[in-house]
Amino acid sequence: MSQPVQEILSAADVEKIFKAISTALRIGITLDKVKKSPDGNGFLIRSHDSYGRLPEVTITFLHDKESTLDWICISTARLGMAVRFRQELANSLCGCKFFLPPSINESTLVGVRAGGKTIVARGPDPCQAYQELKKAADTSLKIA
Repeated sequence: MSQPVQEILSAADVEKIFKAISTALRIGITLDKVKKSPDGNGFLIRSHDSYGRLPEVTITFLHDKESTLDWICISTARLGMAVRFRQELANSLCGCKFFLPPSINESTLVGVRAGGKTIVARGPDPCQAYQELKKAADTSLKIA
């Protein structure tokens, strides 16, 4: 069993940074909760946008504070892009509903119900998962 890495930032620090980045990017993400990861090596961030719950983001403590801050910035920016992909899908698919199926094997699984169809896609992070979902929806539902 691996030993937890020394906590470089507190949950309050992570929350403050997450909010600052999402505000700077002008993306409507509401932070629900920041909690310690089960392995003790970081935090899990739960959030939502106007369409519902977003995939959980894992922040891992790296070797130093600067690397950890970079990880938070990149993870928040990727989540912000996921929100933008959701907005594009919602604008294209009137009345669609987003959902988060259970994830398997460290990847992010996302889905949307629209036009009587259910479309699911997977990616290594929320941004790429929603990018794949948008491609799949465009193909499946012939969105212009």
